[in-house]
Amino acid sequence: EDGSVIFSDYRSWHEHREKPFSMKLSGHEFSGSYLGVCALKVDSNGDVDKFACGGFMKLERDGKTIFSLDQPADIVVRRTAQSEYNAIIVGAATNHFNTVQN
Repeated sequence: EDGSVIFSDYRSWHEHREKPFSMKLSGHEFSGSYLGVCALKVDSNGDVDKFACGGFMKLERDGKTIFSLDQPADIVVRRTAQSEYNAIIVGAATNHFNTVQN
C-alpha cells in the first residue's frame, strides 16, 4: 500500500537459516539476508525510508553496507522528516547499529 516490498520465507524462520535476498529498487541493487520476513521501502533516489527485518545483520546498496549490526537481531528502521534514522533492535545481547552516510 505504501510502496514497500515485503517478502517472507517460513523455512528460514523455522530452520533458523538466513535467506539471502537481492532486488533492484529505484535504480539501486539492495541485498542482505533475513529470517522469516523482511520489508523495504526506498524513495526515488534509492534512500531507505523504512526497513524491517528478522535476523538482520547487514543491508547493502550497490555492494556497499548502509546498515549493519554486530550480531543478528530483529530490526525496524524508519527515516524521520529530518532525514535521520531511528531504529528499534530486539534479540541480541549487544548491538552496535552502524549507518554509513553517502
